[in-house]
Amino acid sequence: MFQEMMIELEKKNMTDYSYSTSDIYEITNKILTTISFYQGHCATPIVKIAKAFGFVLYQENISNNEYGHIYVGTEAVERYGKEKVIVVKSNISKFQQRYMVALQLGNYLLKHLGTGCNSNFQELLQDKQLERFVFGLLMPYELFKEQYLIASKSGNPMFVETYLSRYFEVPIGCVVSRIGSIT
Repeated sequence: MFQEMMIELEKKNMTDYSYSTSDIYEITNKILTTISFYQGHCATPIVKIAKAFGFVLYQENISNNEYGHIYVGTEAVERYGKEKVIVVKSNISKFQQRYMVALQLGNYLLKHLGTGCNSNFQELLQDKQLERFVFGLLMPYELFKEQYLIASKSGNPMFVETYLSRYFEVPIGCVVSRIGSIT
């Protein structure tokens, strides 16, 4: 389903390409419009998307200061018998797990695909590119803006944040950051 996109990203990553905001918008929009199981009016089915990219997902008891891992290639096969694996911490909220899956997928697509990395990417590059990818995938701009305007009619900022967090099934901290991009 995403082979062509992955080949294109792999070529860019081999040249140490720096993704612009519009590049990332285009990538996340293409993902969301390619998948037939997403209708664009609810939480993004991030697990199905990760699976469409060939990932197998697991929940495990990970150490306290870590929330997820991604394994690709030899280490993934040795540990799990699968080529591509995303592991999320089992004792964090569903919303945090969804965020972590999107973050790990973004890290793979934007940073590691085509670079020859073949192991555990524990050290995620927490940068604006990844944040834009995660927000674009889990909280698409136009839908987020539409829902923000609806919720804002309440006049209660706490309600707005809670409503959007539940609508998009993401941590409130993500919603607060995303609100900053539309106001």
